[in-house]
Amino acid sequence: MRNTRTGWPSICADKYWIQMNYYAMVKPQYAWTLLHFSDNTDVLVDYNVRSYPLYFLIDEHGDIFRYPAPMPSEGLEAAIEEMLQQ
Repeated sequence: MRNTRTGWPSICADKYWIQMNYYAMVKPQYAWTLLHFSDNTDVLVDYNVRSYPLYFLIDEHGDIFRYPAPMPSEGLEAAIEEMLQQ
């Protein structure tokens, strides 16, 4: 059964939206939501983005559950399971 409470967006901070759009076209296997920060550096400041990649979990209410979240290879699955149990 698919859990509709979760999603896996990627936020692109490349300078040009067209680069992200091209990347999405040549990588159709990346079927999740791709978002562009549209030169809104406030987004990077608000989420304290200092390096890439940065993982964080947002719960079903839109609140930050874990920041930073572990990388997929370092326990992200357990953190997601913990979040879904609440």
